[in-house]
Amino acid sequence: MSHSCVSNAKYVNLDNGNFEVYANIEIKRGDQITDFYTSPLKGAKIRRKILRNSFFFDCFCQRCENPVCDVDSVKCPDCPGISKLQNPTLQNSDYECEKCAKILKCEEIEILEEKFANLIEKVDKTNSKEILRLIETLLNSLNENHYLILETKRFYIYSGSPVNSIKRNFSFDILRVYNEIVPGYSKERGLTLYEAASSDLDVNLNQVEDKIPLLATTKERLSECLECLRHEKGEFEREIFKLAGKKFKEIQEFENLLKIMNKI
Repeated sequence: MSHSCVSNAKYVNLDNGNFEVYANIEIKRGDQITDFYTSPLKGAKIRRKILRNSFFFDCFCQRCENPVCDVDSVKCPDCPGISKLQNPTLQNSDYECEKCAKILKCEEIEILEEKFANLIEKVDKTNSKEILRLIETLLNSLNENHYLILETKRFYIYSGSPVNSIKRNFSFDILRVYNEIVPGYSKERGLTLYEAASSDLDVNLNQVEDKIPLLATTKERLSECLECLRHEKGEFEREIFKLAGKKFKEIQEFENLLKIMNKI
């Protein structure tokens, strides 16, 4: 399959050494079937560097030429603006603030991102408070959708912290970006849909008087999660698939109970 940084398909390895290919989004007749050769969750410079060094080509897909969600962008040090890549397909591109036009040199941003990547690598992935402090540090310099911040928010979600509004909000922050960079029935969206649906339900169930709309929305998210993960073979993905199916059935039973009670 050809490569695209926003692919329209995924492949799943089988136990017999073969693999199956599934569409993530609608693929029209004549369209190329694409997968990604490197993680789509990284910024353009990292993706393009890996593709050049490991696969020996330069990517000029739609996402590389027209970045979405500002996953590479940083905060301007001189104003409230966001500094974006001047030329996303140029490996040594500088950054320019969209408000004041200040130029930040490529080397300066690379040093900053390397520094933050080292901090992320060293942070205790089971210490939710430490992860939150790190996110606050990152937000001083990086745009809120920067891939390093999204990566750190994912660590918070899986840190074992109790369900709270922070976990809920982080799940939806990540999901909004994933809707653009890994759209449709992707594994990444499936895992995040489960966290978003579960945390939203746990945080809000006892705070709303009319529970039916919340339950219906949660069921929709879980249903899509199940479609995203249905063909996945990984142990973690299969576990989330089972949890999502169990929670879906529990919500159905709770909905039925509420409807019976409303009739009494």
